[in-house]
Amino acid sequence: MKDVISAIWIETFQGIGEEGSSHFIETKPDTGTLGTIKQLSAEQVSKNINGSSIASHIHHTMYHIDTSLSYLDDVRPDVDWSISWNIGPLTENEWTELKNNIDHSYGKMLNYMESMSIDNFTLRFFLSSLSHAAYHLGAIRQMIKAL
Repeated sequence: MKDVISAIWIETFQGIGEEGSSHFIETKPDTGTLGTIKQLSAEQVSKNINGSSIASHIHHTMYHIDTSLSYLDDVRPDVDWSISWNIGPLTENEWTELKNNIDHSYGKMLNYMESMSIDNFTLRFFLSSLSHAAYHLGAIRQMIKAL
C-alpha cells in the first residue's frame, strides 16, 4: 500500500513517471504541482483570481502538509487555517523561496510515506494530504487559464 500512496503523491507533485502512465493527471511532463508552477512569475502567482491567488493555494497546500507532518511527529500544533491563505503579492525572491519550501515539504512527506508503517492514524494523514494536494493542483491549473 505504501508504494501506491507514494506513487500517487509523487505524481501529484512531480508528474508522471518514466512509464508515462497517469493515475489522474495528463501524461506529459511537468503536469504535477511543481512542474505546473515552475515557469510562473511572482506577478502571475500573486494575481487575485476569484478571491485567491496561485501563491495562496501553494502556501495553503504547504501549510497543510507541514501541519500533517507535525501530527505524524506527535506534535499538536496550534493550527490557524486563515494564516495559510494570508499571503500577499510576492517578489521573485519570495516566490522562489515558496517554491523551494513546498518542494521541501513534499519531499519530507514522501520520506514519511516511504519509511513509516501504515496504521489507521498514518493512513488518514497520508490520504488527506494526498487528496488535499490533488484538489489544489486542480484549482491552480484552472486559475492558470485566467492568467
